[in-house]
Amino acid sequence: QERLSLSDEQLRKLVVKTPAVLNYSFESNIAPSLASLQDRLSLSDEQLRKVVVSLPSVLSFSFDSNIAPKLSFFQEELDLSGGDLRDRVVSNPVLLGYSLE
Repeated sequence: QERLSLSDEQLRKLVVKTPAVLNYSFESNIAPSLASLQDRLSLSDEQLRKVVVSLPSVLSFSFDSNIAPKLSFFQEELDLSGGDLRDRVVSNPVLLGYSLE
């Protein structure tokens, strides 16, 4: 809640949508994935919060084996710059939930 500056209501909705998040270690799982996502897309804290609030399940995704391949795929297949990729993910976070298979 503190890392993303979530309101109590946003946190409640996040936990209701993705209850498994309560079982994750913040230090071992959530924080590294959030940092990697933020770094890869050059997201502001506000943009990162928007992605997580819109797609809470992103907290359960492995960055290296799930998110990074998707970002690379979208960037290469759609010929997007880093900024364009960031803008697409922020405006439509569900892209991170798609399967590449």
